[in-house]
Amino acid sequence: DEAAAIQEGPNYLGVKRCQSYLTCGFTNDNTDTIAIANTKILNLFQVGQSAIRTGDIVATKAIIKLIQSAQIVPYIQGVGRYAWKISDKTDPSLAANNKYYAEGAAFATGMLPQL
Repeated sequence: DEAAAIQEGPNYLGVKRCQSYLTCGFTNDNTDTIAIANTKILNLFQVGQSAIRTGDIVATKAIIKLIQSAQIVPYIQGVGRYAWKISDKTDPSLAANNKYYAEGAAFATGMLPQL
């Protein structure tokens, strides 16, 4: 329950990135404020909760892997967003764009262990 609450928090990455990448809602019209990735993950949390309650360890482990793979989407979007911000600058140096490099590195740190 706690993990699901954190996942759907108002500032979760999926929500912050879905407008930029047109991944809000399932209709692809981008009018929804809930990221597709968040919806998938929350559904997986519910399935996982059911597997835990019934004692199905094999299913629980499989669902955890599915949740982890779904959670990587906003990290990839974050890396792409900050790479684009840096490439759009006339001076793409680290000194001139240290905030963007740091943001991109933070997203990459969350993403790379899962690749």
